[in-house]
Amino acid sequence: MSDILDRVIELTDETYNELVVTNDAVIFIDFYSDFCGPCRVVLKYLETLAEHFEDENVIIAKMNVDDNPKTADRLNVTHIPYIVVIGEDKTIKRARTGVLSLKGYIKMIDKTLNRESLLSQIISKIKS
Repeated sequence: MSDILDRVIELTDETYNELVVTNDAVIFIDFYSDFCGPCRVVLKYLETLAEHFEDENVIIAKMNVDDNPKTADRLNVTHIPYIVVIGEDKTIKRARTGVLSLKGYIKMIDKTLNRESLLSQIISKIKS
């Protein structure tokens, strides 16, 4: 389990650009604050997301906006939790404020990976 915890990267103003520029992975970033109740819900999902996408070209990361205001300001993070999914081409493909279900976050990443979710695949097979 500690390997999974190591897969959730804590970003800072100093490390954000390096992570995005040097990786060709899809990057899921949770912008949060320690004082935000809904943010704590999303933070609990990060370990599960890291485990779910363990064998994929996906990075799960988080950034505390109180400790790292420069990046939050540059990305116009005005409400938290704020989630962005950055594609392999380094552009923001999906962005969402507030709490979604774990399934909702998985869908955000799946869509960025240009694949249907497992649920969508099952429904398609049933309809055929």
